[in-house]
Amino acid sequence: MGTTEVPADPGKIISFSPSFADVFSALGRPVDVEYRTDFYGEPGPWENGDSGETLTYPMTGTPDVEKVAEADPDVIFAGYLPDQATYDRFNQIAPTIATVGSSPMSDDWREATTVAGDILGRSDDAKSLIEDAEQAFTDARENHPALDGATGTFGQISEQGLAVVTGDADPANVFLTDLGIVIPEEIKATSLDGSRAFISEENTDLLYMWSVGVEAKDVPTTVKGWDQLTPVKNGTAFLADTDAAMAISNPTILSVVWELEQLEDTFAALDDAAESPPGSRPVAADHPCSTAGRIGPMISRHRSVGRPSRTSLDALQNAALTLGLDSFTLAAAAKEVGVAEATVYNYVHSRDELYRGACDRLFAGVDLTPDPATDTGSWMDYMDAVSARVVPLAAAHPGFTEYLFYGPFGPETQRIYSTMVAEVMRRRPELDANAAYFVASRTFMSSLTTASFPHLQDAGTWLRHSVMLGMEQQIDAGNLPHIDGDWSDVLDHDGKPAR
Repeated sequence: MGTTEVPADPGKIISFSPSFADVFSALGRPVDVEYRTDFYGEPGPWENGDSGETLTYPMTGTPDVEKVAEADPDVIFAGYLPDQATYDRFNQIAPTIATVGSSPMSDDWREATTVAGDILGRSDDAKSLIEDAEQAFTDARENHPALDGATGTFGQISEQGLAVVTGDADPANVFLTDLGIVIPEEIKATSLDGSRAFISEENTDLLYMWSVGVEAKDVPTTVKGWDQLTPVKNGTAFLADTDAAMAISNPTILSVVWELEQLEDTFAALDDAAESPPGSRPVAADHPCSTAGRIGPMISRHRSVGRPSRTSLDALQNAALTLGLDSFTLAAAAKEVGVAEATVYNYVHSRDELYRGACDRLFAGVDLTPDPATDTGSWMDYMDAVSARVVPLAAAHPGFTEYLFYGPFGPETQRIYSTMVAEVMRRRPELDANAAYFVASRTFMSSLTTASFPHLQDAGTWLRHSVMLGMEQQIDAGNLPHIDGDWSDVLDHDGKPAR
């Protein structure tokens, strides 16, 4: 649509492009304003969600150009634009980049990553991101030899049947061919416009379908002949939810690695099918394409598509602790352990997951079992000892207190709670587990309220003792609140303890 000169390291960035939004985030410089269609307005599971501001606009319409102008951007990454006139209007506001790559509908994730790196003066980091993503494809091909030369298609499935993508430049087909999958020529030949084709049935080795207008769970009963397709029988048909479909049809430097993980079980089934007679491999009841099981993307917990030798989950959690729980980014954690950010997504799906894992890791070496030689038998003395162990952790790691207040909790944190409940019950046998949880958790939380403020340490101790004395009176009076169910359910509810 035109040639654009973009200023180096621009001040304010507006992006309509998922590819550019993700790569700027991966490079540690999130866009200032991200526009998303109302069809897919929430961040995908691979995204950091760190754009300065996120706005939506109708999928069938065009963005409010005046509102874009009011933001006073230094550069606009527009992605797909319907016509030259829209591009010209944007370009009058700020230098505008339309789609990069061979597809007019979406940005090529490799080219977008290269362009973003050049703009920020971080070409080497961008190159490293691309290399890590490419390595994920290489590892997938090496781990699953049946991918090489397998036939496959991507498309949509509805009550009208199967509509598959036939264009070679379509991002979904590029993704498949990067894996060594071949789009059959006979399918391409059925297309009238070179991009899409309706087919009566398809018995390719791998079938990737996005369910549109019909619930995925209803596909076997709604779409005639679905259960008879060879890939369905072999477990190599993948029914995608919206997240998975967007990740492959509008791919980014972050989404492609995530997408490979979603397909891992399907790739494994392809290997199995290649070693069995056609259609002879039984589909387990819990496989995504079984009529008896959940249909949708599955994340393998047993295989890794990425580069496992480069880092580890322990190393990433340690990096988060070193950088600061309250301020680390995935990009910074990746840099700390010497990998590109895309590699991090082989181990966690979001910053929040890494944050929670790192917080839980702090408790791994904490033993709240009392020393018999100094144990007084008082629950209040015990909780004082607990505070003496935990408050310094919270003071040393800003951001840890928020985790302890809100969770969701990992296994080490739940172990800590279980120990406290057991010890309070041992000291006050008249309390059941629910009451002991209430006593322990309220005291525990009161200890943390001033943990981040060393100059208020005395005030925090006073507050904890005040809470405990009040609790003691209520215990003696038999006047503790009643908690229905099991205390551990309270701990698990929405990942939050009672407040």
